[in-house]
Amino acid sequence: MRVERELNKIGIYSISIDDVEGKSDTIKKCVNIIKKYSKYKNLFFDLNREEGTYLIGDELIRYRENIPRYLGEFGEYESLYDNNKKISERRKKRGVFDSAIHIIASLKNKEQSFRIICEMLGYYLETTIFSSDIDWEAYKNIIRNNNNHDVKYLFENKITDFIFIFRENNDLIIILDHNKYDCEVIYNNILKILDSEI
Repeated sequence: MRVERELNKIGIYSISIDDVEGKSDTIKKCVNIIKKYSKYKNLFFDLNREEGTYLIGDELIRYRENIPRYLGEFGEYESLYDNNKKISERRKKRGVFDSAIHIIASLKNKEQSFRIICEMLGYYLETTIFSSDIDWEAYKNIIRNNNNHDVKYLFENKITDFIFIFRENNDLIIILDHNKYDCEVIYNNILKILDSEI
């Protein structure tokens, strides 16, 4: 596992944790990093495409059932895939819920929410997470205006300070507002969490 940091040309500071294996203790450590730097009352998610390569059988079915049930009971979620009804109906007949494709979601920033995040990171190929004091309707408006991945927009409008992106290649990218935090301190704290025992 390699940890790198970068301040790019447009002033975005990121820390990359390469090749986080979804079934190892490393994923739990990454969730601990997300927990440490998620300081606002709500957690927001952009979840894309189920992992169909390594998850099979009962494990895949468990994720398909647990994640939407949990989000429906403790938070909010909405499929962004509903506009294609023909494919949607075909997938339902096969037992695949629309949330397997692309959903947005919200949970309260509570200890129990971080338990389901481990499952989300194991189930979805791409996951974006940030915490904020905005509400669900405000988040949906951000998505509708295509600003959910515009880091500068999220930072400049004081929506969040940290964004966590778990990518298909098993990298975790941590993007932070370098105008607000000492990046060296954050980087060293992240290294300590990764070196800790679970």
